[in-house]
Amino acid sequence: KGTAGVLFVPSLMIFALIQKQFITLLKSKHTYLGIIIFLAMVLGYYFIRNAYQPGYLNLVIKAEWQSMYLKPAQGHSEEFWFYGLNLINRLFKGYFIYIPLSFIALFLIKNERVKKIGWFCLCCLIGFFLIISFSATKLPWYDTPMYSLLAIFCVLIFYTAFQITFKENQIQWINIMIVIVSFLYGFSKIKSKII
Repeated sequence: KGTAGVLFVPSLMIFALIQKQFITLLKSKHTYLGIIIFLAMVLGYYFIRNAYQPGYLNLVIKAEWQSMYLKPAQGHSEEFWFYGLNLINRLFKGYFIYIPLSFIALFLIKNERVKKIGWFCLCCLIGFFLIISFSATKLPWYDTPMYSLLAIFCVLIFYTAFQITFKENQIQWINIMIVIVSFLYGFSKIKSKII
């Protein structure tokens, strides 16, 4: 599954543009060193594998690129919103409410580092979601890389709530209870899906 490793690259480029770091990225020798190391490892693997198993490169191109984006493989065709509905109705069911709340929190956060992490997660999530949603082949596990980013993104609402209550010197156990209740509520919504 070599293609999965590069599906976030467009989002990373867009985030670099948004942060006005794209030119700096292009000027950095580390960018090109990283690309060379990546290509040497990936292409080296594919060429060595093709030497031991002739036709492997053609198989990879057909199986991973053509079947994923041009025509559905083995009848795995779904509508565009397949992954969005998968997110809402399955494994993120109990936590979905935190996505719009965390988006609002992005505009309230004062800490620039935390805000940048939030925008980075959001940019990667949107880019990845669009790439897999426009693909012809759709399988339920293709959206798995989104969930770790979603978890980080959804923490922003709690971060913001904690910052507000810390400023007002309210009792800190309330914050801990909010997190515990939120976790238990979300888990109760998805437990039947994972047990």
